[in-house]
Amino acid sequence: MRTRHLPTVAQICARPGVRILPFAALLFVWACAETTGPELRDAQQVTVEPSSHHDGTFTLSTGIYRIPYSDGTGMSVGRDHHTHTPIDRFDLNAGQGTPIVAAASGWIRAIVDRHGEFPNAGDSVDINGVAQDDSLEHSCGNNDPANTVVGSCATYNNYVWIEHPNGEYTKYTHFGTGTVQLPPPAGFGWSVDQWIDAGQTIGLEGDVGQATSGDGVSPAFHLHFEVARASTPGTTLTWGQNGGGIQNGINLVAVICDIAGGLFLAGNGHTANPCDNDAPTANAGGPYVVAEGAPLVLDGTGSSDPDGNALTYKWTPAANLNDSTLAQPTFTAGDDGDVAMTLTVYDQIEALDATDNVTVTVTNVAPVVTIDPAQTTVIDEAGLVTVVAEFTDAGWLDTHDVAVDWGVPAGHEGTLLAAPTIQILDTGGPGTPLRGRIMATYEYGDNDAGAGYTIAVTVTDDDGAVGSDSFDLTVRNIDPAVSIDLAGAVLLNGVPTFVANAGEDVPFSSGTEDPGSDDLTLTWDWDDGSSDVRVSLVNAPAADPLPSPTMQPRDEDDAQSHTFAAACVYSVTFTADDDDDGSASQGVAVLIAGNADLARSSGYWSAEYRQTKNSDFTTGTLQCYLEIVAHASAVFSEVRPLTTFTDAAEVLKTNGSSSADEILDAQLLALWLNFANGAYALDDAVDSDGDGMTDTTLLDLLEDAEALRLHPNRTREELLAMKNVLEALNTM
Repeated sequence: MRTRHLPTVAQICARPGVRILPFAALLFVWACAETTGPELRDAQQVTVEPSSHHDGTFTLSTGIYRIPYSDGTGMSVGRDHHTHTPIDRFDLNAGQGTPIVAAASGWIRAIVDRHGEFPNAGDSVDINGVAQDDSLEHSCGNNDPANTVVGSCATYNNYVWIEHPNGEYTKYTHFGTGTVQLPPPAGFGWSVDQWIDAGQTIGLEGDVGQATSGDGVSPAFHLHFEVARASTPGTTLTWGQNGGGIQNGINLVAVICDIAGGLFLAGNGHTANPCDNDAPTANAGGPYVVAEGAPLVLDGTGSSDPDGNALTYKWTPAANLNDSTLAQPTFTAGDDGDVAMTLTVYDQIEALDATDNVTVTVTNVAPVVTIDPAQTTVIDEAGLVTVVAEFTDAGWLDTHDVAVDWGVPAGHEGTLLAAPTIQILDTGGPGTPLRGRIMATYEYGDNDAGAGYTIAVTVTDDDGAVGSDSFDLTVRNIDPAVSIDLAGAVLLNGVPTFVANAGEDVPFSSGTEDPGSDDLTLTWDWDDGSSDVRVSLVNAPAADPLPSPTMQPRDEDDAQSHTFAAACVYSVTFTADDDDDGSASQGVAVLIAGNADLARSSGYWSAEYRQTKNSDFTTGTLQCYLEIVAHASAVFSEVRPLTTFTDAAEVLKTNGSSSADEILDAQLLALWLNFANGAYALDDAVDSDGDGMTDTTLLDLLEDAEALRLHPNRTREELLAMKNVLEALNTM
């Protein structure tokens, strides 16, 4: 047990006759607050009467420090927090070469040990890197002539800054050259960021830099000692590289454990020794179990100090903690596994430490998959579906694999156009899960069997945990598309029409397209009571199952020919049926004329339709001829009715009172009937002007005659002239 005892705050406040300042005119007043045990409150204020050295208040250190010399060293206070310039710092004297020790445990954050040449070699350059005699850098404030170094003397200080666990820093200045960093025996071999315990030697007292103020109080060889913290609690203190002066903080007046009143006072002498204090006990709590991504409060409040002093906490590693300096920090891990945590607690006095280890077991959490609410759920066969989903994982450090089950039976797969990919939308972190988007594209070759397909998206993390979501997809059948080749058709009264004679072989051709991989049934209905049917199998000789096992859109041509026995107008229909009840049809008009050799007059045809004699034609044939004329002509039945035999007889009958229109109509109908009977073909060359020379085709003549008949400004003379041309052909 150490023999020196630290006075409590209450003892310091209550101690009678304590000599705080060597100035009788000053009244020393503690801002004493109620305390529990020996704990010192943060930022206690000491108020003094105005003096020539210091006005106002100063702030005590929270930490309690030992005298920064090796044990048993006698020392004196040259200048204290009132008399030092600047204030709130100290000049301590123990003699050249005296070991300087850490006043409390902490991390060495800065070392400048290159100036001067005694007792070891310096850097031989000035602050600008230009050659300079190192000997000038000793007590350079007293050089004769004064300050012959380049720049400010203070910028040649040899110093060390130590950060303590409670956020305070101590600075030690004027080390002998090389005694801090050089390896033994020249120095003590320290480097930046090393941990140093209270009482461990940092280096040796020297006189490098601004080591003498010229006031006769502090000798050249002395230790400049100060305590500081950042102006904003919780931030890092910074200082200038040259000289080590603080840049963003305030100086605190050090509370010292083994001197009367706890404060260094100018002119007082002391003997350095450790504080009378025992190390604390750390208790990290636990063991702990938590799911990845979930918050867990670690509990170090079971830690204690035998003297009842306040503790400072440090948990390591700090990566998973919200604040590693709290007694009860929040732990959040991004991956499963066992995490070894260490709690180190530090005493308020000299920052003595103790540690405790604990394990946090982090359990894995499965990813969560969600199908996009706007997901497409209905497509057509041979169509594409792009799956869009998102997933989250509380374990934001996990890696993931994604798979999509497209719901099709084995052996009936479509085409995978874009394999599943993951796009990370948010990398996550404590309190925020990893979030990603999943996309994949697939083509279905055939419609579903009626129940649709269930598409499932599965995400598996690197620990084997699985999350999934699904949706139902309907793939609709698409009817085939058919097209009859009309290249050989003639445009009659605006209608494409195949024209041939009875008994003639008429060729037809059609094309069928179907996006599905379907068997097709192709049917020609000739409108004469017969038809031709052909089945086209997508994978002959077997019938196509549902759904199709292959991706084979259909593009099928079908060529047929047919002989029509009787003259008439036929509506030929081509139909394509797929194996999923889809169907498409297209029709085309076919005009079949007779095979007569001679043209007949309008009187002949009038007698046929009046049925005044034994007819050369059956009534069925005569009716078909009327249908032929009605199909091809723009006059019959649009202007003159031509549905019944009576209609035909009325058109063909003329007399002296008939109009020019009626006279022309009789010859026009007779010529159409001669075409229907086969006496003329539409492409026959004929004479249109009566000069005995053929100059146009029958179809062109008929169209010219009908155009004249329908023209609103036709004249009687024009109508009769045309009537003569037509009549000549009918009586040829």
